[in-house]
Amino acid sequence: MNLAALPPHTLAVLAKRADEAAKATREELAPGKHTVDETVVLRIVGGVAVGEDYASHIVAEADPWALLACALGRLNGVTVDALVKEATSKKGADMKALKAQVTEAVAAVKKPTVTVCRGAVRVDKSAVVLATVADINLAAETAKAAK
Repeated sequence: MNLAALPPHTLAVLAKRADEAAKATREELAPGKHTVDETVVLRIVGGVAVGEDYASHIVAEADPWALLACALGRLNGVTVDALVKEATSKKGADMKALKAQVTEAVAAVKKPTVTVCRGAVRVDKSAVVLATVADINLAAETAKAAK
């Protein structure tokens, strides 16, 4: 059976619990190649909450420190020293105005774009109960013997 044929809510619960179990048992997994051939029967019980899709602003990278380094790299040492002195002497309204200009320039470089993001999928305290075919056969044999 193709797992994608399962209802998506069932698959979400199964994936969450399988991921948790895989992480919990990782230390027991020895290095090397392993062959897996196991038949299992699962009962999957639980609930899934799916959030609404939403729009998000994804911005291009524009590291202000990299921009500053590039700008200072184009200047000579005397000009850089003068800029540092000017920046340290700016106070109050002058500094606010300068910061506003820089913020506006960085925002223009970042050029935000809107993209639609899928809502979060949350799985509640669900359970995946596992029984191997050997367990099922043993239960059937026990039931027959009880008759």
